[in-house]
Amino acid sequence: MRKFLGRTSALLGVITIFSKAVLSEVSNPERKPISAHWQVIASSNVIVRAKVSNKTIIPFETLKGIRVQRIELENSEGMERIPPSENNEVIVFLVRIHNDRTNGYYLTESSPPSILPSSEMQLQLIRKEILNQEVINDNFSELSVAKPDKFDKEVKQLLNKLVDSETQDESWTKLVNLGSDAAPAFIRCMDDKRKIAPADYSSSSRTRKSAYDDHFHYSPQVVQDAVSILLNQSTRTGFYTTINGGTAEERKLDLAGWRVWLYYGQK
Repeated sequence: MRKFLGRTSALLGVITIFSKAVLSEVSNPERKPISAHWQVIASSNVIVRAKVSNKTIIPFETLKGIRVQRIELENSEGMERIPPSENNEVIVFLVRIHNDRTNGYYLTESSPPSILPSSEMQLQLIRKEILNQEVINDNFSELSVAKPDKFDKEVKQLLNKLVDSETQDESWTKLVNLGSDAAPAFIRCMDDKRKIAPADYSSSSRTRKSAYDDHFHYSPQVVQDAVSILLNQSTRTGFYTTINGGTAEERKLDLAGWRVWLYYGQK
């Protein structure tokens, strides 16, 4: 019995060491993108290996998102440029939108790389990239990029003032003026679902009394939506944006994309 217990204890020790090694590897994702298509991967909530005909997609494998047997696209823009493939299979990057206004599937982008020719090498890279992005988001609070810098305190204070109708005009102007240097702090403070007063938010500054014809105007619903505007304008990039509000699923996709962007050290 003692020998048995001793062997069992030793075996459990080996398993524990192995498990810790696996967890350590998983919780330390690659710092550089594994796939050249990392950005469209981050912007998509459904990715499939499939055959395509007109606006109909027949998936053989779901790489990311919910599994479905058949997908009907809401529009065919971009479908006329389906790349040739040896096995007539392609990899399709999609956004599933489900809200009060829209319910359906759309290509993530209106042109490539929303549709790629399928190959085992391409699939392997995309699978690894999807996993890496999942690990980044699952462990974001433990990663080095989650540590605050000199902008975090100011960004938090200004976002607190943004939810107050009495101080949001001044707060918005100051947030915009922080520029791209504050992008990491914006991302760290982005997961904030506090409601903000309805108003037009300009890419330069905001006011209720006048409009800026040379700037875009948006209608964010919560703090995260406003931060999405700041990030889009200061970095000139974007993922699934919720600049005019969105569902919980859409906000989750937008936040996840920006966290990946930050971890990969994009500027």
